[in-house]
Amino acid sequence: MNAIAVMPLGRLAHAYATEIRFEFVRSLRTMAFVVPFMLIPVATYALFGLTAGGNPTVASDPQIANMLFVGFAVFAVIGPGLFGIGVSLATERTAGLLKLKRALPAPAGSSILAKLAMGFLFALLAVLPVFVVGLSSGKVTLSAAHLLVLAGVLGLGSLPFCAIGLFIGSYASGSAAPAFTNLVYLPSIWLSGMFIPLPAFLRPQTIFWPAFHVDQLALEAVGLTKFVYVPTLVSAAVVAGITVLFSGLAIQRLSRKG
Repeated sequence: MNAIAVMPLGRLAHAYATEIRFEFVRSLRTMAFVVPFMLIPVATYALFGLTAGGNPTVASDPQIANMLFVGFAVFAVIGPGLFGIGVSLATERTAGLLKLKRALPAPAGSSILAKLAMGFLFALLAVLPVFVVGLSSGKVTLSAAHLLVLAGVLGLGSLPFCAIGLFIGSYASGSAAPAFTNLVYLPSIWLSGMFIPLPAFLRPQTIFWPAFHVDQLALEAVGLTKFVYVPTLVSAAVVAGITVLFSGLAIQRLSRKG
């Protein structure tokens, strides 16, 4: 009986790293993906977040400017995972490319891991312009330590959206994936209450949106506790639970059907 060859750990790590690099470069060259998610959050922040300083209520409390900055930073990490993974994966599945990749001599799950890593890295890249504009405006008063912690929380906060994107991409067709993704993306922005005050009757539903819990964790991380309405452990459990649940469902689907 022939022994099964085991790839050395170094070669295995190199194979995964190569797949991640190729996925990242492919996404970087897709202008229809890069431009919206690099420009829309910072443009929206500049148009609405910074100009809100003229409002007497905002001007009377400098912490509101910091709260808006955090909210728009969270906004920036939502899109890359949802669209970059969901639509891309669905398109590849529809075209049969995922089955072709599974037939290649590549490590198991390398293409899926590459997409998750790409969503994570692009989320951090999308946050950078918001950081630059916010700090250069002089309205953001967070310390360097707080900004560093915030970047870490935002990176981890992108994971539930990557998981949801993976779930959508594993079930939806290439033509239907953008519509399903928008059904998550648009309500996540406006119904989570991250940077716009919601009517009283809409506030209870915010707890159902992962963006709300990521925003709560980010606000807690930078010391803006006056805007934190949910215990930190609850928000952390929701974010972790969504990540594990949707990743598990997607992996189960892909392992059976591809």
